[in-house]
Amino acid sequence: MPVLGTLYQTGQLRTQPGDPVFHPAVHHGHHHGLDGVLLVAIALVLSRLVPPIRARWLRGVLGAYLAAMFCYGAGNIANDFWLEQVVKRGWTLWEVPDVTTPKASAAWAIVVIAAVVIWLIFVLPLLRGGSDSAASRPAVPGV
Repeated sequence: MPVLGTLYQTGQLRTQPGDPVFHPAVHHGHHHGLDGVLLVAIALVLSRLVPPIRARWLRGVLGAYLAAMFCYGAGNIANDFWLEQVVKRGWTLWEVPDVTTPKASAAWAIVVIAAVVIWLIFVLPLLRGGSDSAASRPAVPGV
């Protein structure tokens, strides 16, 4: 099929920067981008449970955990999508940095900073306002 062959390149053999060996453009099997989608979805769903928690310290800790989970998942989505849909098509050599394993890197600094920003915007008001006024605000954006 002419159009679908340009959109779906699963069976085509490609290389990527730093790896000269040919392999399928979209590898078969497990994708860390799917893990990222699941982590983002779970963080968004669980964020609805944060506002009613009475203990402020627990609201803060759970909100921080969910913010980090959201940003980690988003980083994995971006890396997997960009590598397999943009880099392997030869449109660019630049890759979104890998964040699958925590390490001291600029990519992980961005994940942590983004999580702190989300926590400050969505969770900190829950800690200041108490449990009554907090019931209407989600802990993570999009919910």
